[in-house]
Amino acid sequence: MREHLVTIIIPVYNAEKRLEHAIQSVLKQSYKNIELVLVNDGSTDNSLYICHKYAKLDSRIKVISQNNSGVSSARNRGLKESAGEFVMFLDSDDTIDSETISELLPHLYNDESDIAIFGMSFDYYKGDNFKYNRELSFKKNLSISSNEIKKHFFQMYDANYLSSACNKLFNSRIIKENKITFEENMAILEDFKFVLDFMENTKKITVTSNVYYHYYNDISYGKLGRRPDIDYMRNFKILDYKLRQFAEKIDLKDEYSCGKINGMIFRYYITAIEKSFIEDKKYKYKYEQLKQIMLDNDLNYAIKKANPSNIKLKILRYLFKAKSTKTLSFIFWINSIRKNKGV
Repeated sequence: MREHLVTIIIPVYNAEKRLEHAIQSVLKQSYKNIELVLVNDGSTDNSLYICHKYAKLDSRIKVISQNNSGVSSARNRGLKESAGEFVMFLDSDDTIDSETISELLPHLYNDESDIAIFGMSFDYYKGDNFKYNRELSFKKNLSISSNEIKKHFFQMYDANYLSSACNKLFNSRIIKENKITFEENMAILEDFKFVLDFMENTKKITVTSNVYYHYYNDISYGKLGRRPDIDYMRNFKILDYKLRQFAEKIDLKDEYSCGKINGMIFRYYITAIEKSFIEDKKYKYKYEQLKQIMLDNDLNYAIKKANPSNIKLKILRYLFKAKSTKTLSFIFWINSIRKNKGV
């Protein structure tokens, strides 16, 4: 049996603390016909040195450097430079199990699937000390055609099988033929859009309940607030349009599905508003900003059609429909205070 080349792409930016763990997890794969593409995205620490150190030790490693342009740009550069028939993405502080490729690859060439999706373990550390983990995985194994995706879409979404690009093995032919790239105008949820773009062009997908990917979280730093470089509303609008387009493509048009899709979108817009209230600006400015957001047509369409999944969102939806700007502003303000205090 011919061994298929698998490319693993790691975008690298100031990752010296955990980068070696990520690289070693790739080099320890029991499946050996791999290509590791390390894309140094303008690191200012020792990351590039670490990349070159490992490239000297293993000829399967390719190191690329570019000016700092963001994770989407780095991944896109990795895709351009990749030679593999199949491709995976790994973040520079995460790891994969040694049997990941060996066990996933047969699904793509034996089952003729275009993508294999698997579970993730969210591993929480305090410094170098492992504390606990939380696994998210699908309850059963599936091999389904593109026409059947709609039957499992929401369960896959809830199990984190759609929103990350890292818990997947992709057929690179689909990516190249359809010119699929990461949206460089997005700085959050760009993975989700990439996955939806890919799945629009699939004929068959495999879903496995096995957990192979380990997502690193350092709880020493507590919860992160708003990233000032991100326009959350603009990012979520891009995803809004993509989600609606994808739902149309896979025929998620019934009333229940419409309510669920708009509920997801509504939650994203709420997140954008919450992030805006974490900004270090006066309450009056935040209040006026909320008044403007409440006029947004896309948000109001989501509010009208949404069937929220929890009581908090149901209450917020009611207040938005009632145009209760003062009450909403007070709720978001109190919530931002609690988050800034780490409550």
